[in-house]
Amino acid sequence: MHRRWFGLIPLAGAVVLASCGSASVAATVGNRTLTTSQLEAELADVAANKAFVSELVASHEPVWGPHDQSYTALFVDNILSRRITIMRVQAALGRMHVQPSAVATSLGTALAEQSAGGQTVFSGFPRSYQQRLIRDSVDIVELEAALGHVSLTTSGVQAYYRAHPADFESYCGSEILVGTPTEAEAVVAKLHKGQSFAAVAKSSSTQNAAGGGALGCGTEGQYASSFGSGVATSVTSLPVGTPSGVVQVPNGFAVFEITSRSEIPFSQAELLAADTMVSHGQTLLNDYLARTVHTANIHVNRALGRIVVQKGVLSVVPTVPKGAALARQIVTPERVG
Repeated sequence: MHRRWFGLIPLAGAVVLASCGSASVAATVGNRTLTTSQLEAELADVAANKAFVSELVASHEPVWGPHDQSYTALFVDNILSRRITIMRVQAALGRMHVQPSAVATSLGTALAEQSAGGQTVFSGFPRSYQQRLIRDSVDIVELEAALGHVSLTTSGVQAYYRAHPADFESYCGSEILVGTPTEAEAVVAKLHKGQSFAAVAKSSSTQNAAGGGALGCGTEGQYASSFGSGVATSVTSLPVGTPSGVVQVPNGFAVFEITSRSEIPFSQAELLAADTMVSHGQTLLNDYLARTVHTANIHVNRALGRIVVQKGVLSVVPTVPKGAALARQIVTPERVG
């Protein structure tokens, strides 16, 4: 559902974080303070994860400046922008007197791993930073639930689960994927003549032929994520064991079959239900942050960047010229609010 860490802004120079004492302020949000030493620690924790750094580099978001002797200003300011957002979320939770819940903690833990690129990448962060990322994610989930007036308690999630049984039905299916409508019609003809779906998939499908076209099992929503909502509705409506007609999908033409359907028990569906309950939370959170950006009383150390607000979205962007190095120092802060 959520939440990629970093937005892409143009690279401009590099930042050398030189020692000048832990009292230097990187940013403030209301009465909350982020020191430069705290920012340095977060930068080091992120940069220590080689797999995650590789993901950033592949997304044109470099971490290291020339000769790997300094961080890029892009990296520093993206981390700083994210931390400011988390501080705003925490301030809002405090004002709303939101109480933490076990469900939000479990969902936030799963989303923290997901947002980092999966459990393997997530485990590359230092253990203490993993816990911090989980706390960040839980705080986001809690605020999204509060803004949506959603009860992320076990009883609240159970009530949602009982009221939306169709959302928690699992469909196991198979797909025969081919390149043209003519090939797909030929597949349908073979199936109508009595050939098994798995056998036709093995001889004709361009995807997962060896597995007989098996897709695995998922909800209608998960099918929609892969094939689009229209295809998902049609496919999950099929009687078990009855092949579909020709269906156009993003990467070709397909014939589907549902091999079984079953209800997902609540013990397995609790986090899925909770995630669905806050499915509009990202929009609500973004709207809230946009509405309150000019009253949040945010200050940023100008040595680290300047504040830019575009369409309600706050970010810190580099101020140093391309190729320059910037020593950290205490300066008059940039502010918004």
